[in-house]
Parts: sequence; structure tokens; C-alpha cells
Amino acid sequence: EIGILRAMGATRAQVLRVFLVQGAVVGAVGSVLGIALAVLMIWLFTTFVRGADGQPLFSIALPPLLALQVAVLATVCGVLAAIAPARRAAAMDPGQAIRI
Repeated sequence: EIGILRAMGATRAQVLRVFLVQGAVVGAVGSVLGIALAVLMIWLFTTFVRGADGQPLFSIALPPLLALQVAVLATVCGVLAAIAPARRAAAMDPGQAIRI
């Protein structure tokens, strides 16, 4: 696909941006799913794991600020992880990319 994009006239900067945006989207989706799973697991634990007296064993909370910080960090990590493949893809010759 990289070769086709480049052959159709996409610049190296555009190919680089495509990879970085994909990394950001993967990071953002992963962080949203991770936070949703964490909230679900906290709810399940506090609902179903009870002491002998019927009270929750201990209180668990996920502060919204912490959840936001985790989401931002995961998105940044997704972008950082996409930098190396993005640079390699942007440097590819269109003819070489199509042959591969």
C-alpha cells in the first residue's frame, strides 16, 4: 500500500502522517478499551467479592484524572511506537515498495 500511495503522488510527509495517525488511533482505542475494562473489573470485584458480613472487602476507585492521564500516555506511546515504521515507510522508493 505504501508503494501505491507513493506512486499515486503521496509525499513522504503524507506517508509519515498516515502512520503516525494510525499509531495515535490504535493508542486511543486501546486506552479507551483498557479503561472500560478496568471500570468493569472494578465494578465486578466490588459487586461480587464480599466479606463474611456482606460488605465489600475494600473500596476500589479509579479517579477520572488518573484514567485521563493513562489514556493520554497510551496514545502518546502509540504515536512513539509508530515513529520508526513511519520513517522507514516514508523513505521507501515507490518502485521498491510495489515489488515487495
